Amino acid sequence: MTTEPFCKRLPLRQLLQVCPYPLEPVHVPDPDQIVEIESYVHRPGLLLAGFPPTDRTERHVLVFGREDFLFLQRHTPEQQSRWLDVMWACHPPMVIVGRDANMTSGFLDGARRHGVAVFRSEWTSRAILALGFRWLERLTAPWHRIPGNLLSIFGVGVLIVGDSGIGKSEATLDLLVRGHVLIADDAVDVACFQDGTVIGRTPEASRGLVEIRGLGILDVRHLFGLLSVRDETAIDLVVRLIDAVREPLRERLDREIREFVLPHGGATLPLIELPVVSGRNIATLIEAAVRWFLLRRQGIQAGLDLIRLTDRLAMNRSAYGQPSESQGSHRSDSDMSQRSSG
Repeated sequence: MTTEPFCKRLPLRQLLQVCPYPLEPVHVPDPDQIVEIESYVHRPGLLLAGFPPTDRTERHVLVFGREDFLFLQRHTPEQQSRWLDVMWACHPPMVIVGRDANMTSGFLDGARRHGVAVFRSEWTSRAILALGFRWLERLTAPWHRIPGNLLSIFGVGVLIVGDSGIGKSEATLDLLVRGHVLIADDAVDVACFQDGTVIGRTPEASRGLVEIRGLGILDVRHLFGLLSVRDETAIDLVVRLIDAVREPLRERLDREIREFVLPHGGATLPLIELPVVSGRNIATLIEAAVRWFLLRRQGIQAGLDLIRLTDRLAMNRSAYGQPSESQGSHRSDSDMSQRSSG
């Protein structure tokens, strides 16, 4: 997980198309202008006081609110013009003015001189700042395509991975029959956000489709209804299907959940490995794995409870001078050897 802002170059028109709140153009020199933006939304801050920028201000989407213009109005028009020129000279990609703000008379003069786009919003500046971060982060975050199937099972985003031909799509089809939701089959586009969230979405070409050997391409919407398909979901768990013959499980009672490292970005997700053998119902095992994962989140661990119970029983036996099962079997073997020698 990175703490540095994401950056991207794109046309201003595309930036407006994906904006979650409507913007009214006040001054737009060229809607097809290529701008470079980062994933943070900024207040003008000290730029309004003439403080020179210390970072890449030309990539900052600036939001003006009521307090910013009240600060300017406390100073002479000459000071306002001089300080605003410092900000406009940084060439921010766009400036948004909230509905709670009243623009000063000379505010747009510098925008016209430097060719900076200015928009007015029906939302308040605080609401713009609250939604703006996620909006720009989703727009600028790098997306990577990885192999696997992604479903929503009991409200948990589950990424199913494994070798080709091991049965991921067949298990996906069985899970769809049970009422779960498909996001992507065979390939998933994944992005890791700065708050640790991992989002998976379906590629445009394969949206709502599943490929089954022997049947071909199936349209999930027509087979199971519109509610059986979703465009994206947060990924909470990774289930890896493994060949039980080639890769036998190392432990029967796992104390810790393993980690799955995404190939791009280095983010990690909880991992459960399920062996695939003839006669096992993989869909049922995946459902059980998701329920088990949810119980682990609540602190319920049946395997660990069993280990603690056996340890407690062994301690109680030793405290009362009773041999444990291993000690009893050892003594019975020695008694048998003495009897046979006698």
